[in-house]
Amino acid sequence: MNNLPLVNIIQNPYEIWEERNPTFEEMMNGKTGLQKERLITRINNHDDAVRHELHNRGCTKLDRFIEDELNKSLSYKAMRKMMPSKTDKLLSDFQNKFQSIHFEKVSAVVNRDGKLLAEGQILYNGGFWLGKENEEVVTSRPLSTSFSPHMACQNADWSGKAYDSGELHLMKIAL
Repeated sequence: MNNLPLVNIIQNPYEIWEERNPTFEEMMNGKTGLQKERLITRINNHDDAVRHELHNRGCTKLDRFIEDELNKSLSYKAMRKMMPSKTDKLLSDFQNKFQSIHFEKVSAVVNRDGKLLAEGQILYNGGFWLGKENEEVVTSRPLSTSFSPHMACQNADWSGKAYDSGELHLMKIAL
């Protein structure tokens, strides 16, 4: 299995601002678009991203930033080129029908088609976790992950999984 390139989506700090429309006077002076009013938060690292997501569920600004960073990332583009052009039906079913899947068969497809993530890669998983904080975990089951803490939470919300478990855990996974 080949190693995938390291993709670091938070290399540069991201700022979220309270914004407003320009006043008539500002528009007359050539200012257009939303005007920054007040800095709400500055996300400097992956831990800040997790905190922001947990305290601002539903805010998609960070998620849009991450998507833009991925689209600009040469490492991410190289990673995508290394993946199969078509998603295997078992993997597609795993993503869409989680409860009715045979994990051993999904693992076999991942082992056959998959690539190894780079050391230092950081991903997020949303769901219910029985383990302890900062505990090293080895699993033989596929684990749904995302470059975005927002998408990880959305995945946990999908089909009522977080609701059914009674709580939602957001994990930052560092390899």
